[in-house]
Amino acid sequence: MAATERRAYSTADLEQRVTEIEIRPMSEADVEPGLELVMKVFAEFVAPDLRPAGVASFAKWADPTAFAERLRGGHRALAAVHGGRIVGVVEWMPPAHVAMLFVDAAMQGEGVGQRLFEAGLRQIRATRQDVKTVGVHASRYAVPFYRRLGFRALAPEQEQDGIRYTPMLLVLEE
Repeated sequence: MAATERRAYSTADLEQRVTEIEIRPMSEADVEPGLELVMKVFAEFVAPDLRPAGVASFAKWADPTAFAERLRGGHRALAAVHGGRIVGVVEWMPPAHVAMLFVDAAMQGEGVGQRLFEAGLRQIRATRQDVKTVGVHASRYAVPFYRRLGFRALAPEQEQDGIRYTPMLLVLEE
């Protein structure tokens, strides 16, 4: 099956696959395979829209050492695990900004990204009841996903350090 093709699943198959996914805080052992997944999905879906400088900038962001430093500095990261394999990663920047969210191409459209987002948001709201909004700088590929979650674009697409993104905001209900 080609990388961009998706296998057809029945509703029952999809429900079973999604319920078999564990969402957990990323451990040290998760960092390398998690970031390998991030770079694989980035290369397939985001990098084609960027210039080489943007790809290099993101590679620095997704470097395991830089990632570990961000976690020590207050960022949070969760992994979605299915069958012992990481199939999704979300990183949150304080107080409530999605720094990155990537899901394995074979698992996209099955609710994994939404589950990662919701689990991270629950963690944040458990410790920061004052958080009223969530921000994200969404790639072109991710804008429809964030719109489905209720995010709205704050401005047209922008570029910083070679990375193209649309600034988006979700206003949380009380």
